[in-house]
Amino acid sequence: MREKTAGYGLLTLSVLLAVILLLLEKAPPIAAGLMLLTALVAADWRQLAATLRAQPAYAVLAAFLVWLLLSSAWSIAGAEGLERALRIALMIAAAALLPAAFAALPPSSRTLARTGIVASFLLMVGLLFIETLFDMQILRAARYLFNSEVYGQVIPPLAAQEPGLHYSTNGYLANRLTHLASVTGIILLPFAGWLWHAQRKTGALAVFALGCVAIALSPAQTPLLAMAGGLVIAGITLIPAVSRSKLTAPALAALLAAAVIAAPFMAERLYASVGDSVKSADPSIIHRLAIWDNAAALIAREPVTGYGIEASRIIGRGGVDLPVLGADSAIRFEALPLHPHNAAIQIWLELGGIGALLYAVLLFILTQMVWRQAQGLLLRASLMGGWASAVAMLHLSYGVWQFWWTATLGMIAAMLLILVRQEGSS
Repeated sequence: MREKTAGYGLLTLSVLLAVILLLLEKAPPIAAGLMLLTALVAADWRQLAATLRAQPAYAVLAAFLVWLLLSSAWSIAGAEGLERALRIALMIAAAALLPAAFAALPPSSRTLARTGIVASFLLMVGLLFIETLFDMQILRAARYLFNSEVYGQVIPPLAAQEPGLHYSTNGYLANRLTHLASVTGIILLPFAGWLWHAQRKTGALAVFALGCVAIALSPAQTPLLAMAGGLVIAGITLIPAVSRSKLTAPALAALLAAAVIAAPFMAERLYASVGDSVKSADPSIIHRLAIWDNAAALIAREPVTGYGIEASRIIGRGGVDLPVLGADSAIRFEALPLHPHNAAIQIWLELGGIGALLYAVLLFILTQMVWRQAQGLLLRASLMGGWASAVAMLHLSYGVWQFWWTATLGMIAAMLLILVRQEGSS
């Protein structure tokens, strides 16, 4: 009875995740917490404990979290740093426990959860497709009904505004939709690959086509860039000789870890090398390059321990502008808008070289873990593509400590594990 109740709970929470990502931007941590508690009700605790002991990733993560908490002692954020450090560490720990808890579920709970996961992924792709195609009508209606908010290209003059309504431009809506687009970009390849592997080839093609169109139409470029990177990695992994080689996974993992360590140096080189070409580039791309270059200069002053947890937010509050590359451009940038939009650089800045090294080791281990989860060629390629998309998103977009992002990554990892494990080891 307990196992079935937990299974139905996970089914419900999985389906709700798609709606939460679209409509309730602050709710993913609550959903992750409920999902973890529900999974723990039915999980085999001995198997869970064995998993935690056997996987070196959890030992490295524990060391990383300890260092994160210690950094609050020298954080320029002061008391705020300690409070945030405790909350961040708790959120990361809960998100990291989700895949282990799902792996320890009994078969009856996994079967029910899997039904909800498939429905959730279909709903994510469907909602994103509808919203991008029809100018975010669901999101507009929800914000109007529950928040009395009206969105348009421009805000009407005060005399034309209706009493009791709050008017805003479409920028906020686009940002909300980006959350769903980002997650869809991560799950699309693994989900389509799983459908194909499960002999649902028509469904796999339809889901992949709809998802690609929706992501291409979404207002942000990052999900599209991340998924493009995922497709490249998936294509490489599809080469039989590459997939069979015992060197491929360690080589990819080592390349990723090396990129983390070299991130500040690469940022400076990249910014210095673009020159006048920025005049014709997308402003968001130029802004990221400028942020990373500025952060790299700050990192050079505190390369070992960093400035402490939440330092990015404190530095960003200073409101310092940077001159733009290209003398003829009138654009100026915030030097650091609350976070660097790059996980490696943010960790370097706040936790220093020690934190960056632990993070690099963690990514090295996780990359090889993802490689081992799926045995079939297509399933492995699609899963590695999804992992590459997630890593790209981590280093192009959100702040690494954002609660909704951390919680969602934990839930998505656990949900994908259930699908892949069914076709692989269970």
